[in-house]
Amino acid sequence: MVGPYESYSHGAILPTLLTACALMSFAFLNVLGEAVAKAARMRDDWLRHVAIHFSKISPLKLVPAMFAAQLLALLAMERAEQVAALGHPLGLVASLGAPVLVVLGVHVLVALIVVFAISRACRALVIAARVLANAIAPPILRVLAPKPAAPNVCGLLIQVRSRIAGRAPLAYHIANRPPPLGATVVV
Repeated sequence: MVGPYESYSHGAILPTLLTACALMSFAFLNVLGEAVAKAARMRDDWLRHVAIHFSKISPLKLVPAMFAAQLLALLAMERAEQVAALGHPLGLVASLGAPVLVVLGVHVLVALIVVFAISRACRALVIAARVLANAIAPPILRVLAPKPAAPNVCGLLIQVRSRIAGRAPLAYHIANRPPPLGATVVV
């Protein structure tokens, strides 16, 4: 079969899809972070707050949680695969796929590597976000700065009219005019 679909390079779809997923993940995390920050009544930037909180936690304290998450994910995937293929689960040792000590050692090593990689990536991300924010903020603030307002001509005219229409002294009313006819008294 020859045609435009078969001659199209499908190898470019995967990087595009991964990039789109990464961007959507960043957007989702931003929306989620803003919502949680608003719910927690945080007045500061949530990303900075989370970065400060994570910098206080040693990566070694997170290794047991990562290790447990890896083993649970492995066991869940293997159990689902065994049920789908055989109709029933085989057991814990069959789910691990190797001697128990070897599997646990490999998972501890991988947990250490993953936690340190995530820790370094988060720190680099926060530093990059700060640098980017510091570079972008001045031009944006210049654009968003309020311009001085033009004088309100209508308001000025109303003020002048109200001052003129206000009660003036009696001398302004009768200056250079004769008194009204009804006000004259004949003697």
